[in-house]
Amino acid sequence: MVILKNVLFASPMWREPLQEGEEPAYPGGLITQICHHWIQASHEQAQFEGYNSLRLPDAFSKEQFFDALNTHDPILFYGCGHGDEATFTGYMMEELLYACLNDEKMKGRITHLLSCLTANLLGPSIVNKGGLAYEGYKVEFSLYEIFYSEEFPPYPIDGTEYRLNWIWMEPEVLLTNAVLNGKSVEEAYNIAM
Repeated sequence: MVILKNVLFASPMWREPLQEGEEPAYPGGLITQICHHWIQASHEQAQFEGYNSLRLPDAFSKEQFFDALNTHDPILFYGCGHGDEATFTGYMMEELLYACLNDEKMKGRITHLLSCLTANLLGPSIVNKGGLAYEGYKVEFSLYEIFYSEEFPPYPIDGTEYRLNWIWMEPEVLLTNAVLNGKSVEEAYNIAM
């Protein structure tokens, strides 16, 4: 039975912070590293709103993810990780959710995935299996290639300054925070957009 005051956040951190002047070896690691910090904002908002908010460790395993779903039994799961049309991954690209394989675990929950392409198959499959709502992306995005520019103000993370366009992250935080404030997913979407 889903517990209405419990929420779960998961965001792997599997790329060491870049050194000054270093180019990312794999920009996808930079994406998850930065999203890791933004999800923290929603985790803190959940705690402020009186939710029992659990955040998985940076290097969480598939077993830890499913243990948290089963024992914490959250109404809301907000995860950041790489994905494709049918798959959401966690630490070191370990498959966590896969359409028509194990997505029934999201039944009775609001699922928000900051993950490329998952709204194409995985999201609808979650809802078809009884998920309350799915929030996610139908497109693939590349934070480094599209959003990096010397023109943007620096944003410090772990002692490194990134020059990124944060306009796409603000709606992410607004969406989840509006749900935490008691708004419906549709109302939250309208607030965020």
